[in-house]
Amino acid sequence: MALDSGKVFEELLKTLEECRQPNWDGYGAQSVREETYDLAHQFLAAVPLSTLVPSIGAEPDGHITVEWYRSPQRTMSVSISPDGELHYAVLLGSAKTCGTEPFTGAIPKVVADLIHRVTVA
Repeated sequence: MALDSGKVFEELLKTLEECRQPNWDGYGAQSVREETYDLAHQFLAAVPLSTLVPSIGAEPDGHITVEWYRSPQRTMSVSISPDGELHYAVLLGSAKTCGTEPFTGAIPKVVADLIHRVTVA
């Protein structure tokens, strides 16, 4: 299913609302901050509409996670930090790739290429 920006942004907002208070998970998780939400919104707005719909979540460190799951061997997770870093991990077959790239409003080429490789049919 191609990216439906309305549904994705609804899921992002729901994640913020559910995780904006400290200890939202009952185990001491940090709150998701507005800055992180804003960066995640910009990131998702930059994803091509033809891309497979990602799932959105929060991490205990307050980062927002965007995940694409095609199969157990084709998956990608991008963790968006409040300071504008994209931490990514990808599994393509038996190859694993991970790294960190700055986010300045445009998806870094390496991240865009990996999203494409994971989500293309």
